[in-house]
Amino acid sequence: MKTTTSPASGFTFVETLIVVGLIGLVATVALPNFVAARSDSQKKACISNLRRLDTAKTVWACDARKGDAAVPSDEDLIGLDKYLRQKPSCPADGTYDYGAVSTNSTCTMAAVNGHLL
Repeated sequence: MKTTTSPASGFTFVETLIVVGLIGLVATVALPNFVAARSDSQKKACISNLRRLDTAKTVWACDARKGDAAVPSDEDLIGLDKYLRQKPSCPADGTYDYGAVSTNSTCTMAAVNGHLL
């Protein structure tokens, strides 16, 4: 039994190159947008965490009758019976500093990626 293929079946080399080129062009345009979207979402999540920390810090100061210069510790804010169940972490691997009650909490990524309130 002999099988034959017609020359019209399949894709030509030029057609394949055009498709690969178009896919490369789309990837070149889309990839920077994905990177920017990831960085933007990390920034927004970090700012949200900073707001949560500031709220917990303010409520702690009111409950404990502390002044504006008081600086809370992890033990004051974080725990099952405290203001936050667990310590939030920066999605861009930064670390948080609570600071005094009268100041905003800060992230070490603020200078690099704009993670600040």
